[in-house]
Amino acid sequence: LPEISRDDINVVLTGKDPVDKGAITIISYDLLARCAPRLKACNFKVVLADESHYLKSPAAQRTKAALPLLRAAARAILLTGTPALSRPAELFSQLQALRPKLFPSARAFYARYCNARQGPFGLDISGASNLHELNVVLGGAVMIRRLKKDVLTQLPAKRRQQVFLELPAAAKARLATTLGKISDLKSKDAARASSSVPLSPEPGDDAFFGGGEEEEMG
Repeated sequence: LPEISRDDINVVLTGKDPVDKGAITIISYDLLARCAPRLKACNFKVVLADESHYLKSPAAQRTKAALPLLRAAARAILLTGTPALSRPAELFSQLQALRPKLFPSARAFYARYCNARQGPFGLDISGASNLHELNVVLGGAVMIRRLKKDVLTQLPAKRRQQVFLELPAAAKARLATTLGKISDLKSKDAARASSSVPLSPEPGDDAFFGGGEEEEMG
């Protein structure tokens, strides 16, 4: 932005640095929770969360600090190359930051899209279900996807090459032992999943799947 000078940009490096200096404030997730009360008082009009998959855990302090700022802003933008690193459950807190009325019930979201099951150790939301539907909903409501080939045309094409390494006998033995343990864990996890009970949404939880009140993203 040519109209923005360096003096307009405030980079917060410590918990004691001012957060209301300049037109643009840049702060790390690590400092976000420590500075949350002062940041909230700034009433930022635009809040941009880069690498927003770091907000995947609703219980994390960074998530608890970021969500109120994002919801209060006139414009909220989440940027990430990988919204969910491994499972749909990681999307819920990010969606709550942008469109809390889109999925008002965590239980219903987990039941519909995470194949939630009541296991012996509590609610298991590590699964996935109805992914095509979820993708359609996200694309129509909050998500804009851009591929590198479309926006970074100056980059050279990817080049893939296999590099083979010869492992010492001791390292091969350790690797075989580790792979055996992983196989055993997968077998136990599969057996545990087969004995778990699917989670059913509570009455009224599925009301949002048919639409409901729209809230402008921003």
